[in-house]
Parts: sequence; structure tokens; C-alpha cells
Amino acid sequence: MHRGLRAIQGSLSGRRWDCVSFIRGISSAGTSSSGGVKYTFSKSGLKPVLSSDTLSGSPSPQKIQVEFLASGLSQVDIQLATSNSKSAKEDSVAGSEGVARVHAAGERAGIPVGAFVIPRKLGLGTFREYAEFDASDLVQIPPQVPLETAASLSLGPAAAWRLLNDSHLKSGSIVAVYDSHTALGQALVQLCAFKGYKTICVLPDSKIPFWSTMSQLLKVLGADLVIPESKLLSVSSVMKDVLNDFGSADLCVTCGGSGESASASLKPLMKSGAKVVALDETSGLKSANSSMDSTEEKMWKELLEISELGRLKLWLKRMKLVDVSRALEYSQSESSDRKVILFTKAGEKYLASQ
Repeated sequence: MHRGLRAIQGSLSGRRWDCVSFIRGISSAGTSSSGGVKYTFSKSGLKPVLSSDTLSGSPSPQKIQVEFLASGLSQVDIQLATSNSKSAKEDSVAGSEGVARVHAAGERAGIPVGAFVIPRKLGLGTFREYAEFDASDLVQIPPQVPLETAASLSLGPAAAWRLLNDSHLKSGSIVAVYDSHTALGQALVQLCAFKGYKTICVLPDSKIPFWSTMSQLLKVLGADLVIPESKLLSVSSVMKDVLNDFGSADLCVTCGGSGESASASLKPLMKSGAKVVALDETSGLKSANSSMDSTEEKMWKELLEISELGRLKLWLKRMKLVDVSRALEYSQSESSDRKVILFTKAGEKYLASQ
């Protein structure tokens, strides 16, 4: 474990440390010829459904059959499951990110049996045990990528990578990040550090109870300066001196959907002409029927390399897929300070074997 993260763990007396796991690989799990469980959207939230999806071992030429190990509970899933959103198609399978193992592959799929894959398109539905997909909808990943990193790679990290790629910043540029405590914010901070950009992290006042932990965590992940929102808005003489010494931001990013209030908080940090970008965690994934271009190939190559190097870590909480309703409640509570990773039975067996 990274020494800095171990130090943070040691400081959390009396609290369970369910966060970042540095699992070296993903082992093969058992298979089944019977249907598994999947969680679909309904008017009352998410409901478990006995699926007809099986690991029959006979996919069509360009398809693969997979067994899911873990899935990330994203803000998109939370919003769709709790707001009766019309964009959530009833009976569609929830989940936009996750990691699965290939059980069977068609002769033209191009992904071998036993490989590990993650989604590259929105709306595939990862809150399930088994599934059959077009091979082109997935990205094969190295087995060395940690399980929980793989389960949360398709949204936040991909969105953060695309933003930085499109912003054309120079080494030494300064990026201000509001809601940097979120999984999306943590990913952005680490990618900035990897690319040689400095970061000013602004934590909203609602997260002051977690200030000590969050500020330590963000600094370990690569943040150069961490500031509470209230201190930034006060613009005291001390704070002015700090900001003058550090420099103004070339790019300001909000990561929690805080809207105009976040933009106002970031104004003291901005260079003249700098813009505020509201980063959407879905902006890294492709929509249906889109093929992979050179930019996307570059994105996955870099994200997977960074993940293998251990330079992309998120503060996470492990829960079981069967407890998805409880996970939704936790994620919306004031005590929520981590993103949830949901494990299937196969994923639980893997963790128990370590």
C-alpha cells in the first residue's frame, strides 16, 4: 500500500478502512449454466430480476459472454434510481461501469476467454451477474489492473482524461477543482499530477466534518493546495497571499454538479479569460454504435498504464451487489464520504481467496 494512504488509514481511529484496495490481479471465478440476478430500473427505484442471461458457452461470432465481478455505483446510477428520471428506461439494467471476466467468445470477437473487460459505451447495464455483449462495446484490460480500479474506470477517469486532453494545457498549468473529494474529482487530481499540472482543490463546506481525512487524501493523490470553500470566499489577507504565491488557475472544474454556486466560489482562483467547466462523469464514454477512434485508443492506453503503475487510486467502500438499495441510501446520506463498489458473488469469492 502507498505509504501516504497507509498513514491516512492509521489516522482513522475507530473507523473501518474499506477504501482503496491494491489487488494485483483478478482470478478466474466459477461459472454457471443457470440464470443470474440483474438489477433494473423501476418506478420505485432498482428491483432485482431473475435473468435469463446464462453462461451457455455458445455466443454468436462477434459476441462474448461475461461474468461480472464488481461494478461502481456512479452518480448517474444514483440519480436515475432515485429521481424517477424519464431518461431511465423502465426494466433496463442499471450500471454504467464494472469489470467482468470473459467466459465464452465468438470466433470473430477478438477477445479471448479468461480476459477481463470493462464497458466503453454507456447504458450496457453492469448491475448483474451474467451478460452477453458485442465485443466492440468492451475494452480488454490487463489482469494487473486492481479490481476496484477496473470497476470504476469507465466513467470518472475517462471523463477527466478527455477534459484534460481537450484543454491543451502546458506542463505547470494550474487546474482548480471544486468538489475534489468526489471520485470524479480524485481522478482528475491524479491525472493532473501525472501530466505535470498543479491542482488547487476546493472542498465544499458540507464536507468540513471530513476535512482532515479528505485534505490528507487529496494531498497524497497529488493535490498541491487544498482549501475549504469558506476560506476561499472570505478572501482574507493570508489567503490572498497564498493565492498570489501559488498563481491563478488556467482551468476551473466543478465535479459535483454544484452549478452556479461552485462557479462563484472558483472566481477568486481564475486567471483572466479562464473558463469554468462543469465536468460530467459520462463524457468519457461513447454512445451506442460508435467505433473506437485514435483518441479513444490513446485514452484507454494511458488510463490502463496509469492504473497498472498504481497512479490511479480512489477512496472506495466495498458492498455487495445484493445490498444495492442500502448502497444507494449510503451514497445519498450526509455521512457518505466514499464511492461504493458493488461485488457479485463471484467477486466476493475472489476477495475471500486473497
